[in-house]
Amino acid sequence: MKQILTLITFLVMASAVESQIKKNKIRCFTVEQIKKIKAANPNIQTDLQFETWLQPLVLLQKKGKTGTQYKVPVLNYTLPIICHVVTNGEAVGTGNNISAARIEAQVLQLNKDFANLSGSPYAASANTGIQFALARKNPNGTTLAEPGIDRINRNTKGWSAQPFTADYVDTTIKPASYWDPTKYINIWLVDMSGDGILGFATFPGTSTLTGLNNSETDATAGLAIDPTTVGSIFSSIACGSVSNPYTLGKTLSHEMGHFLGLRHIWGDQDPVPCATDYCDDTPIHFDANYGKPAHPKSNTCGTADEMFENYMDYTDDDVLNTFTADQVDRMQTVLLNSPRRKTLPTSNVGFYAPVGSNKIAFALCAGAISVSETGNAGTTNRYRDVPIVLNVENVATGNATVTFGVSGSAVNNLDYQLATNTVNFVTGDAAKSVNIRLFDNATNDGNKTIILNYTISGTGVTAHSTAQSLTITVTDDDIVTIANNAVTLLTQNFNSTATGWTTLTDGGINTFTTTGSNGSAGGTGNCAYVTSNSTSKPNTYDNTAPSIAVLSSPLINAKGYKNLNLSFKYKVWGEKDADGTYDYGALSFAPQGSLALSNFSTILDSPYVGTTAVVSGTKTTTSVNVLSGTQFYLGFYWENDNNTGNDPALNIDDVVLTADATKIETTVSNSYTYNIVSTSSASSYFRSSSNDKIIATLKSVSTQVSNVVASITEAGTDRLNITSGANSYLRSRKVIKVAPSTIDNTTQYTATLYFTTAEVAAWSNATTLKVLKLSNGTSTADDLNTTNSTLITPVVTDNRTTEGYIAYTVTATGFGSFIVVDANTVLPVSLVSFNAKAETNTVVVNWATANEVNNTGFNVQRSTNGSTFTTIGFVASKSAFTNNYTFTDAAVTAGTRYYYRLQQQDIDGKTSLSNTVTVLFDGKNSSIKISPNPFSNIITAQYNLTNTPITITVFDILGRKMYENKASGTIKINTEQWSKGGYIIKINDGITINNYKVIKN
Repeated sequence: MKQILTLITFLVMASAVESQIKKNKIRCFTVEQIKKIKAANPNIQTDLQFETWLQPLVLLQKKGKTGTQYKVPVLNYTLPIICHVVTNGEAVGTGNNISAARIEAQVLQLNKDFANLSGSPYAASANTGIQFALARKNPNGTTLAEPGIDRINRNTKGWSAQPFTADYVDTTIKPASYWDPTKYINIWLVDMSGDGILGFATFPGTSTLTGLNNSETDATAGLAIDPTTVGSIFSSIACGSVSNPYTLGKTLSHEMGHFLGLRHIWGDQDPVPCATDYCDDTPIHFDANYGKPAHPKSNTCGTADEMFENYMDYTDDDVLNTFTADQVDRMQTVLLNSPRRKTLPTSNVGFYAPVGSNKIAFALCAGAISVSETGNAGTTNRYRDVPIVLNVENVATGNATVTFGVSGSAVNNLDYQLATNTVNFVTGDAAKSVNIRLFDNATNDGNKTIILNYTISGTGVTAHSTAQSLTITVTDDDIVTIANNAVTLLTQNFNSTATGWTTLTDGGINTFTTTGSNGSAGGTGNCAYVTSNSTSKPNTYDNTAPSIAVLSSPLINAKGYKNLNLSFKYKVWGEKDADGTYDYGALSFAPQGSLALSNFSTILDSPYVGTTAVVSGTKTTTSVNVLSGTQFYLGFYWENDNNTGNDPALNIDDVVLTADATKIETTVSNSYTYNIVSTSSASSYFRSSSNDKIIATLKSVSTQVSNVVASITEAGTDRLNITSGANSYLRSRKVIKVAPSTIDNTTQYTATLYFTTAEVAAWSNATTLKVLKLSNGTSTADDLNTTNSTLITPVVTDNRTTEGYIAYTVTATGFGSFIVVDANTVLPVSLVSFNAKAETNTVVVNWATANEVNNTGFNVQRSTNGSTFTTIGFVASKSAFTNNYTFTDAAVTAGTRYYYRLQQQDIDGKTSLSNTVTVLFDGKNSSIKISPNPFSNIITAQYNLTNTPITITVFDILGRKMYENKASGTIKINTEQWSKGGYIIKINDGITINNYKVIKN
């Protein structure tokens, strides 16, 4: 007899099949079982006929219309459940004979899921208006000793030993044990681990179509689930464990969705990709999702982000939390109109509602979630809201206040914001939620953690034994690799030593070799292939000995990459027949970490197997794209059973993995708006908000800057002229602007500007070009000089040959627009720096220049009001490429504010003015001092001129005003009520404004 290690059907697209490695878990077998029944019964109604019947009724429900037959439903129903617990004669509470407590916990979880109390993040989520209770009476009217439970010893029924197949459950177990399906929802708790099935349900039908049979009958109507799936987030069994992530009771919620008319979120149609589930508020899915995907998860159907938290997907139990409003309408309509369902709310079997405790726990009972920082709302900074739900096992029994504690590496008010520190429970509350707002940024600052726990005041709720803390890992979305060309991440032809490739086995005789010469996948030279003898290495396998083997690649770093594409040559036969697939190959992966067979937990693409002959060719697949932004091992997976099979097993050659890096933006566009925190090393990547292509990068920003946008204001590949005095020079058509919402001429930073090969192709010497920064408000059509622009010699990174771009990195002061210009471009005088400072009894004015051409010298001008200036001295030009100048003003009076500027004078008599700098001369080198930093509860601002009042204002990172006062001398600010995190202090003395960044510990 054949040992079935894996049940794979071509009725489900292979890429949707979860790995059978050591797990053998098929999330749901509903569709496959219905198709088997339909194949044997051609008169069964089709999906189209069912939807033709159902959709008009759903529309009536939505519009609130009444007719002769259909009325607007009351939204609240309670439906009776009977659980047929099929045992091997074990004691209650052991093995498959699960306890009543676990079943009651399962019903509590089912009711929370159907009441939208499991933490859905979607506005489209909705309360179904449907609840479930355990039946009190059996079909004879006798009160059940255990409400809702019918324990059946399979030995007394003459049934075969567990595990059962789905067919055996349908044809043998159900007909011999069902209760009236017009009065009960029959749920069979049966071990189906032999087929790896977690559950399946019968789909509703219509009683109004003639000449058709529904696949469901009285004898089969209901649900079958594996006993290991019975539970809740409050179960004592493993909570969402790695070895079994299906213990939280969500399998029943999924199958109950089918029983009430919901389809899988990807549509259940052939071909599988991009089909409809007839619910407009669920995004189109390409296929099933498994495990714990990350947002945003786009697909080739055109969906920007999939709703993998929907109960009708295949993700892990601790991910599922959503029924949508359209799904609710569909279930309500089925409940009103479909056979064996429309009578359930009025059943006379008696209802027992399980009574749970008042214990609370985080709904995400695994204790950890990972959320991308990528914002989906707001302007500066963009943000995403993450609702965190505290569930009560049943309801609160009185008043209680829950106070949250927060720790971790993320900074409050900078990386995130907790909406409230407390939530209040009152009698009857089933759950409370608190919102955490995660702030997006443009900075590659790594992943951060937020650790939530809580304390309870009052007796209305008590702490459960599990899920009392939650770690939220906020994954950085700014790990950027820049390249205009496709990048090869992996290439291997196995013609020489396959360095880094590893073979993993479960101890079976069959294994992979990369050094044998007997295989062939259609390439040249050696290939990798499965063999039964690692010494002689024949291209044959032992088909009588069950084996699992994985050929693992070296660790692949796909961080900063997207659009992964894998191609390889393959040849395989194996074993597949009408009953299933048994000896086959597949593509799998393991995340970064320990390289072990058990870590190759998800099938990406499969099966590779022949039915009647060898199949071969070149496989190209984008299934690996789900691994974008991660580090992982690719695995070529082989599995065979112990009965028959055909040589060859899996042969692999010419493996090539490519990906797209972040490309260069070449069209007029804007980035999102960000607040940039002062940093010495981390880079902030500004990408187009329309297509995610790179515009510019900032780092080493001297102070925090708010509302920064990077833009391409002019685009193209040709060159234009700029005018500088009597000369003109060529400049790039492309103009990159980096600027905050208010003019900033003082912040220092390093910027990298990106150009494609085509954008600099008109120059033969692109590596010698200079960068011209135009001050805010200056146009490329203006006469450019040292007062409105700065000429900078950049550091050039020329990756045109390999990666299709060239980058120019400059250190600049003040924001504005950037262009690249001819290497011979000069400005009459380039003022590199200009400042003035009080020194003892004088004011010393310093400035530095570069590129002096036709310069006579500088008039040093002074003012006491900032508008009327007088020349107080002249400094002649040194007529060199780079110069430093000093002028000392000794005619100064203590307590006076002075304004200084330079009037540069050309040989031809033309003049231009510099910017103005300010000095407050008090004879003591006055200054502002903020201390301490970081601070705890008190922060002090000290201004040396005690007779000069200042206005001091403090803002949090979101721009909310926390404090403001006008005073002289020393000012002490009490911050005891402020949250930990970053703050900005602005000091205005009536002339100038200075910003200081401080941190509260």
